[in-house]
Parts: sequence; structure tokens; C-alpha cells
Amino acid sequence: MKRFLFCGCLSLLLFPPMAWATDAIFINNGTITFPIAIDATNVVNNGSFDFTQNPTTLPYDTSNTQNFTNNGSMVGGAGFQFNYAPIVGVRKPAANFRNRLAGTIEAVDGPRIFTVFGGAVGTTQVTPSYLVVSATNIINEGTLTAGATGLLRLAGTNINLTRSGLQIRPITPEGSLNGVNTNYFIPEVAIYDYFWGQTNQVSDSSTIIGGGGGIITSPASQVDISGGGGGFATLQLYNPGGAFYTNTVGFTNMAITNITGMPAFTNVASTNIVQAVFVGLPTTGSVDWGVLFHNSGNLQNPFKTVSVRITLNSTNVVSQNPDAASLYLVDTLASATNRGFYTNIGSIYDLRPQNYLLQRAPPRLPRGAFGNSPFMPDLLYKSDFVSAIVTNDYAAYGAFVDNIASRPPSIPAGTVTNLPGRIEVVADVLDMSMTRFRADGLLDIQTKHLISSSNAVVDCENLSYTLGSTTGSLKIQNLAQESVVRLNGYTYVWSGLWTNQENMLIENYAPDPADTNVPPILFIPAPVTNVVETRIYAMIFDAQNMVTEVPVIVNALVAHSTNVVINDTMTVVQSFLIDGLSLTVNGGIRFSNTVYTDTRGNTVVVSLDNWVATNAPYLQHFTNNGTLNIPSEAHFGDDRPIPYASFVNRGTINAFGQTINSDYAELGGANVTAAEFSLITRSGKFESGTVTSGGDVVFYADVLKFNRSTLQTGSRLDFWVTNSLFDSGAGANNSFKCNDGFRLLIKPQSGDLLGTTVDTVAPTFAQVNHVWAGADRGPSQAGFLNNAALGTLLLTPGKYEDQFPPLFLFAGNGVSNGLYVDVLDLSQLLNYEAEMQIEPNLVIYFAAAKLGFTPPFTNGVAQLPEEYLNGQFGGRLRWVSEFAGPKSSVAVVSNGVSIMVNKALRNSKIIDSDGDGVPNFYDFNPFDAGLVVTGDLVPATPPSAKAFLVSWTAKSNTIYSVE
Repeated sequence: MKRFLFCGCLSLLLFPPMAWATDAIFINNGTITFPIAIDATNVVNNGSFDFTQNPTTLPYDTSNTQNFTNNGSMVGGAGFQFNYAPIVGVRKPAANFRNRLAGTIEAVDGPRIFTVFGGAVGTTQVTPSYLVVSATNIINEGTLTAGATGLLRLAGTNINLTRSGLQIRPITPEGSLNGVNTNYFIPEVAIYDYFWGQTNQVSDSSTIIGGGGGIITSPASQVDISGGGGGFATLQLYNPGGAFYTNTVGFTNMAITNITGMPAFTNVASTNIVQAVFVGLPTTGSVDWGVLFHNSGNLQNPFKTVSVRITLNSTNVVSQNPDAASLYLVDTLASATNRGFYTNIGSIYDLRPQNYLLQRAPPRLPRGAFGNSPFMPDLLYKSDFVSAIVTNDYAAYGAFVDNIASRPPSIPAGTVTNLPGRIEVVADVLDMSMTRFRADGLLDIQTKHLISSSNAVVDCENLSYTLGSTTGSLKIQNLAQESVVRLNGYTYVWSGLWTNQENMLIENYAPDPADTNVPPILFIPAPVTNVVETRIYAMIFDAQNMVTEVPVIVNALVAHSTNVVINDTMTVVQSFLIDGLSLTVNGGIRFSNTVYTDTRGNTVVVSLDNWVATNAPYLQHFTNNGTLNIPSEAHFGDDRPIPYASFVNRGTINAFGQTINSDYAELGGANVTAAEFSLITRSGKFESGTVTSGGDVVFYADVLKFNRSTLQTGSRLDFWVTNSLFDSGAGANNSFKCNDGFRLLIKPQSGDLLGTTVDTVAPTFAQVNHVWAGADRGPSQAGFLNNAALGTLLLTPGKYEDQFPPLFLFAGNGVSNGLYVDVLDLSQLLNYEAEMQIEPNLVIYFAAAKLGFTPPFTNGVAQLPEEYLNGQFGGRLRWVSEFAGPKSSVAVVSNGVSIMVNKALRNSKIIDSDGDGVPNFYDFNPFDAGLVVTGDLVPATPPSAKAFLVSWTAKSNTIYSVE
């Protein structure tokens, strides 16, 4: 086998590509600093490829290589390309690529290139970096890195990234430069001008510091706005940080009277310098800041150049080393005479005041010092100043600071695929368990079979996933955070320079007359007035609107597998597809329709508003244990020929409108809508579920059960249930509330809701209609069995108006119907006779009733509400005294046996149930009427046997024993 071993340092030799035939192996154990031609089937790097001083125009690659192994370091621009590249012919994937545990490969961005033609701006461009791997088998155990403007792409059949790191470097600070070609400035990477202003103005200097120093407000200053137009900008900070510098730079010699009465000469201040810097910081994140004062370049200028730094500290998820994103502002308004504007070399329509530098890199300034003075509320204006109104020079500037190296001026969300700083992974089979990703533009992962993503860490604000599983089970986890740490947003600055005068009174010496040791002074001169010139500079730097975290956006989530489980919480904005039979959401999915802000602050809108059939065309089983937020309509199985087989919600589903069509439906979480909620099911179960809707709530079901559940609608509640509508009994504790009535439009064959409270609300002035299809079985307990009987019916009016009371209208759904209620609660009605109307085709039967007043006496005896209401509304309101329901019953002893009877019947002062002349209320045993038992011999089989039939008239809900 032919083996080529390279050791040592090579920086000048070039191997002509056709000098030899392809070698079997090339091994580097040294340092290569100049791109050399390598033609070998196997390439192994144990040393270093360092092209930082000799970058290549195109990504560096080798020829005819099938197998790459990196144990060392490879770094350089414009990067590296690993694939099979024949001397002549088409590139193809290599066989194997392995970056071992100690291996690091980094593609470095090139410098920005500026082209200026005769004073006219040409182009500005950063040379992007590329790290591209194409191989059948790719194993990364170390670290792969590309620059902020670059691309890191892996494409292969089998890719194993377990425990490795892939990253895009944050933006490399380059700095800003004023005065390029006299009239231009070079902007810092990804900092965009927003507004600018620089001239003089008349303003009230006493209003800058307010609230004892807790509020700092700049004068309203005229500015021009990028993109055209102008206006006035005012900055305001609340409880800002600050740094302050004062100095006395001029003195005058003054005569005063001393203790002996003789004149004495002394130096007093004639010129003071005051510089005040106020800084408003982002309200979140680990933000550090500092202010330094630097000597002016003009030794005759006593003012200092001011620099302000804000730094967001974080940890790099790939290296676990500290990451710091810094922003520096330099202002020479006071320390230099440059005025006017520079033109942005990259955007000739944008300007920046000449006194400002805004950049990511530390500025090149003389060594700076901290402030030397504490804050005082009268720092900028003292009461003995000549006037609060001053004429001042000012400069104002606003800029947008991005964390992505460049963006098109306006882009729809789909083109995040073109943003710089991308990582792309395309594989047939992919394992990325415990893999660490960091990117800025986009992380795009596509695989036909995802082995695992457990304990992966993803630090990127834009994501795109197309994931599959050939085993039938796909688990999506650890692939999205809700937000990532980035410094991003608008920053503003205003600075002003003015002069004021302070009248200082210097008292002459006046001895104490009682002091006999001092000779008396016959004449004490008046105080001496000294006018002190105070030169004042103030800066307000507002970074309050910057954010330290940006939301993570999943631009596309496509899952191909029979069973899909989503454990992450994701905001999906453009494309969502579940290509499978089963979906379980344990994390959260939020569809969003506003996702992108361009460099001018414009919002670019894309629409992913609805959950429709195309989102999950073959889905049969849907389970939500997490959260699902849909801006508009959610169609779960109703907009396709075949409904879902099962729909289970144990989490929260929030959509403007929801329609569920599923053979089986179980709602044990929260379903929230602004518009209609509709459930269509063969078998439905509410188990501790909640439906909150601003529109109608409608149920179409064969079987529907409720237990410990709540329905609340701002409109109407409808039931179309054919077979069985029921709850779990007295302890069900269901609560239904509606604001436009309720309807039972079909009488179910069986079932009752005796453990359910229905609160129907009639808004002020409104008429709410109620339609009921229950069978009219008369005032009998039979009406409470398998007849959709209700536990409690509460009527709640809105604000009562004497002339226009609300109206509760009740009607049957047929010729003759009955609504059976265990407890009829009218206690909230001021005048139930005016506020209720029962149509002739319906009778409301109740076992217990509540009124908001005490019923009148009849024949001198107090009536119960049940007795008082019985027979009202032309006999369409009836008391069923023989029914003892969950809330209308009481236990009594009858003939030695405890039985349940109707509570109102037991407490009646009118009714005598056992006919002994004592009304039930006063009778200790109101139901002890004689028990008549009959017995007869009856035929038996065989005829020789004897049989005896015992019979008696039994009372309802009574237990008897036979001995």
C-alpha cells in the first residue's frame, strides 16, 4: 500500500495536482499553514491545518478522497469541503467522514470588503465561511464550527452526532470607522441606522432630571427617520444607572475681608465642567454595563470623551465557555468639534452624527477613568443658575442591533432558509442524542429515521425539522427551547452640550461682637458676587427596549411516522404536517401568524392560522397532554371524509373556534374558544374537563357522559344526543353555564344529569330561549328516570330594569314535553312571574324549589316554595312530591326503617301523608301508615311443591325486609 506521511511545517510548498497518481493514504502529524494539494484515498489529520493567515477563495478540499479522519485541528477561511472530488468529473459523497473526540474543524468568515468609487458608495460584503461534509457515513465526536455569515452542512446516509457539538460563531466584532473617504462611516456588522439628528435647540435644562433622579427625560429633538420623513424624539429612562464627572478648570483671584478687617486675596472657581451620563438597561438577562471618561484628543479641551458599554453574558452551549455580546457607544460631542453627519457606506440613504460611534468591538481610545462625582438631583440645573432655558448643541441617534449577521430588508418567513449562520443536517439515519447545537440564522434537520434526540441541546431562534422514523415511533424531544439568549433590538441616544452661569455669593469676614480677643471692625463690606461659568454635557443612552431573549420559531415541523410524540414546546409559523396515524402532544404547539421583524422594524406576516385536515391527513388517534394554541379555527376530523378514531384532551386546547369529530372523544382538560365549540362523537366522556366558549357549545353524540366537568358558554348550549346522556350521579358536580339559553333537541333513550347544575343567564333586556325534548310523564318520579332530568336549574338575570326585565322562555320540542329538575332555583329573580314564560307544550317538574322571598301563608299556614309554585303558570310548573332526588331528599324513619323522602314533603305544614290528622312537619312519624300485607298460595312446579306469594303496597325509596 502506498502511504504518504507528512510531518513538520509547510507554508511555501505546493504540490501540483497531477504530479502523482492518487495515494493510498495521507497523514498529517505536523502543521500546515498554506493550502496544499492532497490527492489520496484516505486522509488523516493528527496535527493542524491552519489557514487563518492564508485563507482560500473557495472551501479547501482534497482530491479522490473516500475516507476522512480528523484527530487534530483544522481552521481557516473560506472553510473546508469534505466529499469525493475527482480530478476530473462530478463530485460525489465520500464513503466515510469522522471527526474524532479531540477533533475541531472551524470555517472562519473573511473580512468585510468595502468598495467606494469616487465618493460614491459601492458594496459592503462579508466573505462567508463554509464547512460542508458529504459522505455515506458521518461520525462527529468533536466540534464543527462555521462563522456568523457561514454555512455548516452535513449530508449523508448514516450520521451519528452523539455527544458532539455543531455551532455557528456569534457575530465577530469588527468595529465602526468614521470619516472614510471624508464623508462616510463604516457601520458595525448588523447594526442599522434608525433615526439621526444634530444641530442646536432651545430647551429647559431643569426638566432633564425629574423625580429626584428617578426619571430622566431628554428634550424633544428633531430627527430624520431612515426610509424618509422626520419627527421629534424624546428619550425617557426610569431609575437609570449613571456615571458623573466634574472638574474645575478655571479660577479667578478675588479680594475679601479677613479676620483683622484687612483685605485678603484668594482663588475661587470661575469655570466648572459637569458631565453626566445616564444609562437605561434591558429589564431582563445578565446584563453588565460601564461608563468611562477618556481624555480629549485636544489637550486644550477639558471635556472628556464618553464611552458606554453594555454586555449580555451567557454560556456557549457547545463549548460551555462564557459568551459575551457587547455594545459600545462613543460620544465626542463635548470633547471634539466635529459636527454634522457621516453617510453610511453600506446604505447611502442613512446617516449618523459625526460625534457617535456605535459598535460591538471595544473602541480604540486613550485609557479611560470612572466617574469622580456622586449623583445629585441639581447636577444639571441649580436654583441659583441664571436661567433654566438654555441654547444647546445636541445629537440624537437610534439604531437597530441585530444578532443575525445580515437579513434582506424584508423577507417572508420561508426565506429564513437563506439567512446566514445556518446549520443543515440531511440524513437517512440520524442519531443526535446529547448533541449540542448553536446557530443564529437557522437549524435545519432532515432525516428519514431519527434514532434519538434525547438530551440534545438546541440554541437557535429559527428551526426547521423534517423528521421520520422507519420503526413506526417518532419521539420529538429536546429540539426546541421557548427562547434563547440573544441581544437584539433598538437602542437610542441623546446628548446635549450647553453653558450656564451660577451667581456665587462669598461673605466677607464678620467677627463675633462678644469675642473680646478680636478688635471690632467698624465697616463690614457687602458679600462679593462671583459668577461661575458651568459647562454642562449630558448623555442619555436608552437600551431599555433591547431584548436579552428572543423567542424560538419553528418554521416547519414535518413528522413522518406511524406514531408521533411531541415532548417539546414549539411555536410553528409556516408549515406543520403530521404524516402518521397517531399524535401525542406532551409539550406544546402554538401556531403563529406574525413571526419576523426586518431591519427597519417592519413586521412580516405569514399565516399558519388553522388546524385543518392537511395538517394531519391520515391521523386517527389524537392525544393532548400539553398545550395547543391555534389563532383561528381548529378542525379535528370534521373537514375530511373519515373522522378521528379517538380524540383525547387532558391538557389545554385554545383556538378561536373548535370542531371535533371523533368516534371516541375524551375531554379531561381545557378547551377554550372565542367562537363556537362543537363535538361530534359516537362515544364522548367529560372527565374533569372544561369547555369555555364565547360562542355556542354544541354536542352531537350517541353516548355522552359528564363527571366533575364544567361547560361555560357566552352563547347557547345545545345537545343532540340519541342514545344516552348522563352523568356519574349525585357526586358528579358538573357545572353548565350559558348566556343564551340551552336546548335538548332530541330525547336520549336513557340517562339523566341529576349530578349537574345548569346556570342559565339572561343578560340585561334579553330574552333567552330554552327548548327541551324530555318526555312528559306527569308529576311522577318516573319522569326523573332516563329522561335527561337535571340536578339543579338556576336562573340568573342580568342587571334588572323595571321596564325591561330579562325573560327566560321555556318551550318543548314537540307537542308535549317535560323538563324534570331536582332543584329549581329562582332565588336570583326579583319577579319570577314577569321574568319566566313557559309555553303550553312544556311542563317544568321539580322536586325542590328556591325563591328569593318567603311565600305567603295560606289559611294561616306557612307555605313552602314547592307548595307555593305548584300549579302556577297555568299548571305548567308542577311539584313532584314523591321524588326524592340527590338534593331534594331527606332521611326519615318509617315503620322502623330509614327511608329517603322528598324534603319539602317531609317539612310541609299542610300535607298529612299518613292521614293521622297531623301535618308532616309536626308528625314524628309522618309516613307510618298501616302496612297491608297479603299472601296467597299459588301453583308451583312440580304440583307437589308449595309456593306462597307475599305482596304489599310499597313506598318509593323505601327498604323493606321479609322474614
